[in-house]
Amino acid sequence: EIEIFDLKLEELEIKKGKEILNDVENRIKKLSGDFRQEEIINSWKETLKDFLEQEFVVAECIADVSSGTYIRVLSESVGERLNTQSLAFSIERIQIGEYKI
Repeated sequence: EIEIFDLKLEELEIKKGKEILNDVENRIKKLSGDFRQEEIINSWKETLKDFLEQEFVVAECIADVSSGTYIRVLSESVGERLNTQSLAFSIERIQIGEYKI
C-alpha cells in the first residue's frame, strides 16, 4: 500500500504547446546513447501537432510519498480529480528515505 504524506504545489506556469515541444527536444538532445530519442521526439511532435498554439498549465509539485509510489500514476490521479488530463512531464528524485540526493 502506498501513502502520500505531502503534496505541495510549488509553481504554476502557462506554456504553449510549441514551448513544451521545444523543452522536450532540448532535454532529449542532451542524452547520449541509444534511448529512442528520435522516436520519442517524433511521438511528442505527433501528439502536439494540432496544439502548438494552445496553452497548457504546467504545475511544479513536490510529493513526499512512501516507497513503491509511481509518480506518473499519482499525476494521472490528480488530473482525474481535477476533471482533466495530466501527466508527469519531469520527475526528479530529491530524497530516498533519510538520504537527500
